[in-house]
Amino acid sequence: MMDGIYEHRPASLRREGGIDTATSLLESTMEPPGKRRRGQQDFFVALAEMQAADEKRQEWLEKIEDHRDRRFEFMMEDAREARRHEADITRQHMEQSAILNQAFTQLVQALSRPNSVP
Repeated sequence: MMDGIYEHRPASLRREGGIDTATSLLESTMEPPGKRRRGQQDFFVALAEMQAADEKRQEWLEKIEDHRDRRFEFMMEDAREARRHEADITRQHMEQSAILNQAFTQLVQALSRPNSVP
């Protein structure tokens, strides 16, 4: 292994009790250029996969939100229909009560006359 800066062999090839040159330490931490490109490609592939997954997740969230909105609209329409139905029942009840009150009033008036025959 040759030193790229000084173009000579390092003083130690890891045989002398762990003493090593800065260049050999630097070389041990660096990746070869081909490996670096492959790593960058892997990074970009992983980034593209993450972006695709994020887009898919966003699509699902939008579908869930649309479903929630439709369900809310159905619930609101059901509530409006229930209020209309309740109003119809109340109106019918009040009409029947008015008819009953009118009949009762007529009966009381008829019974209150002095010459009324029961």
